[in-house]
Amino acid sequence: STQTYVLMVSANDVTINAGGAINVDSKGYGPRTGSQANGYGPGAGISAYGYGGGAAHAGNGGGTNSATAIGGTAYCNINSLNTIGSSGAIGRGDPGETSGAGGGFFYLSVTNTLTVNGVITADGGIGVNAGGGAGGGIKIYAGVIAGTPQSFTITGGNANTSEGTGGGGGGCSVIEYITSNTISATSSYFQMGGGYGYSTGIRRGGAGGVLIKRVGTNGDFYLINGGSGAVSTVTTSVGSLLVDSAMVSTSAKLYISSGVTFTVSSTNPFLGDGTGAIKVYGTLDTSKSSVIDNLGVELYSGGVFINTSTINITSDGSLTINTSSVLSATLNTL
Repeated sequence: STQTYVLMVSANDVTINAGGAINVDSKGYGPRTGSQANGYGPGAGISAYGYGGGAAHAGNGGGTNSATAIGGTAYCNINSLNTIGSSGAIGRGDPGETSGAGGGFFYLSVTNTLTVNGVITADGGIGVNAGGGAGGGIKIYAGVIAGTPQSFTITGGNANTSEGTGGGGGGCSVIEYITSNTISATSSYFQMGGGYGYSTGIRRGGAGGVLIKRVGTNGDFYLINGGSGAVSTVTTSVGSLLVDSAMVSTSAKLYISSGVTFTVSSTNPFLGDGTGAIKVYGTLDTSKSSVIDNLGVELYSGGVFINTSTINITSDGSLTINTSSVLSATLNTL
């Protein structure tokens, strides 16, 4: 019920060979057993009426067949990552049922070269007729990052069930380097998606969040869920996140909450496959660019879009402006 497992390694050089691993799967907030109980942690899944919601970390937890047995709310602080994944809730508590534990956290600081040809993983645990656990946290800082991982995963745990429970949300990762980096968040070995619940849609957890940056740059943000419309939330301790580009794809949804400013500074700010969306209740600043491409931007009540006077919307981009949302600049051309 507390943050117990934190692995921190500092070295001049580190090599993870093929077949080797750093593994903190299910080493976050512990699972629930018994009956009708919420999970553990700040993003714990909620239990009600025999159903268990999925847990959260970067991605929100998946919901359930009950409107009150909901998934947990995301709490990852990607500007200062040091948190573990929360655990899912348990519903009826029949014999053998247990919720998924959250993924643990580790920080790897390497002065010279980190070579990764093996496995790095902080996945959430599977819920057995209960909510899945959220993915954990992976933070890496190195002079040079080399190699090709066999896998690099911060996924939410599935809810192995026929009882309408929710999958866990994906975890958080920050990869920072000085000279060069070969780890790619868009490669097939890199998985950050939310876990599956009883079905897709609201029962799947939201995607995890990944920030990859070279020292001295803003970095690039990734939110990739693998085909479900679950929600993920960005929260930061300073109330803002500044990146060079943002990829929101495979039906992932980035939720910018009230009081949070998400700034994308590139002239080509958005990457994706046309299925992702950014839901703005706080502030989205793309004032360096006039292009909405590769995803949808949705403005809701109280949401502010800091925009240029000309907005070019491509065939796989969209802009939805709802009541009581605000454009910072008057549009001359749309």
